[in-house]
Amino acid sequence: MNSRNIILWAVLALSLIFVIPQVIILIVLGMAPTIVAYIVDKSNGKFAFFSVGAMNLTGITPGLIKLWKGENTVSAAIDILSNPFDLLIIFAAAALGWLIYLGLPPVIRGLLTIISKHRITNLKMEQKRLVKEWGEGVAIGPRAIELQEASKKENFIPEGNPKDLVADNSDENIN
Repeated sequence: MNSRNIILWAVLALSLIFVIPQVIILIVLGMAPTIVAYIVDKSNGKFAFFSVGAMNLTGITPGLIKLWKGENTVSAAIDILSNPFDLLIIFAAAALGWLIYLGLPPVIRGLLTIISKHRITNLKMEQKRLVKEWGEGVAIGPRAIELQEASKKENFIPEGNPKDLVADNSDENIN
């Protein structure tokens, strides 16, 4: 951000403090867990900040609605912030944001692992079907079959598994 944008945002924030101080008080104090999440989160994406911030914003929304529908004064905002039930809603929503941030990645990782294992099983079954339908050459490669047949003709059995004799075309292209 250039200095012009910073000055613009500062003027906007200061004007809002004078126009609607009760809303600013409720938002700044109610969004304290989000500010802490921003400071604590050192990752590039600031995912904790967004997760906690979104849930924290939903937590202060009932207080904002109560403020706007009722008496829209600074004392009403302080009453909302001093009400234990309203504070419970605000901080429980922020805690849910932390729970989402900390708990969701392991769950997603587990689901992706299960999906990957299922896909590997399906691919192995498909590979077995193709080997059964097309023969062993599909699995070990044509060069390995040629070497296997040549060794049978010479009564020479190379050590190791024929599947280890995978086609290596790198020496054929050398002039």
